[in-house]
Amino acid sequence: MRRLAAVALVSAWPALARAQAPRFEAGGQVLGLLADQDYLGAGPWLGWRVVPSFRLGLLVTLGSARHQTAGRMEVTGHYLLDPDRISGVSPYLAAGAAWNVADESRAYLLIGVGLESAPAKPGGWVVELGLGGGWRATAGYRWRFGRRRSGR
Repeated sequence: MRRLAAVALVSAWPALARAQAPRFEAGGQVLGLLADQDYLGAGPWLGWRVVPSFRLGLLVTLGSARHQTAGRMEVTGHYLLDPDRISGVSPYLAAGAAWNVADESRAYLLIGVGLESAPAKPGGWVVELGLGGGWRATAGYRWRFGRRRSGR
């Protein structure tokens, strides 16, 4: 976790040095997990675009696992391959950590790939596939706030 925070700070330095307004994102996502303990949940997603091509994200969901109420939290870093796109879709890579809370808390490494619509616009949909305690898939919508870079 300390290394992730250090990477975020180092990545943020160029934007802070140029005195750019930060870009924040918020939305909702549905998450499904196929594992020993299948999980389906939904909840809020918050993000901070540290620099145009790197974003930190937090997803907290409440749902069901084994017909019991359960929760999951994910902290991820996203590397956007085309952050200035204002139409169409853009891929990104995700890595981070996830914590499942059901009968007991468990932590997992998380990796994935995602697609989002027009990451330079004020809002758009997102889908992501990956691994993190099992096969995982998410879908949702994000609103983006703050300074927008010019795009194509």
